[in-house]
Amino acid sequence: MTKQSETEECMWATYIVRKKVSKRDLGVIINPKIYPKNKKKDRNYNNGVEHTIEDLKQLHFMLVHLKPLYRNKILHSDQFKNVMAQVMDIGVGKFNEYTKEEKDQSLAFTVQMLAFCLKVIALNMPKEFEKPLVNQMKPLNDLIKAIYSHMKKNNEKTLPPFQDVGYPITDIEY
Repeated sequence: MTKQSETEECMWATYIVRKKVSKRDLGVIINPKIYPKNKKKDRNYNNGVEHTIEDLKQLHFMLVHLKPLYRNKILHSDQFKNVMAQVMDIGVGKFNEYTKEEKDQSLAFTVQMLAFCLKVIALNMPKEFEKPLVNQMKPLNDLIKAIYSHMKKNNEKTLPPFQDVGYPITDIEY
């Protein structure tokens, strides 16, 4: 086997091969009430979830390996923006009514995303913004950690661990 075919086989096995979501799975997910005899709704939902996780794995691969021009075509697409709006529950469709636990998980996800966004800002702003960023980010960073810590105390079982994002810029003393 050549290096090319080895690479292609590895990529195919790692990022492309997956179980298809059936039309029935999609039908049950969108309108379970019209499938009253279906006793295995969880299987339909899990098929959709597994498929979507594999799609995210492929999206991750593309974002890591594409050149910026092509990566930005994905990041600036309406489809990507729609997904992010839905994840933050500010999209047109809105998610189904959240339970308290789901609201906590959504807030935890949003707080984590804010931490990631602040790191990108800290690492990419011009030098002249360094001092104002340091002055504003230290208290904001503490606030983010406090919010997450509070949520974790109240909902310890279901919240994923907070991924602390170091801000090299906040270590600078002025």
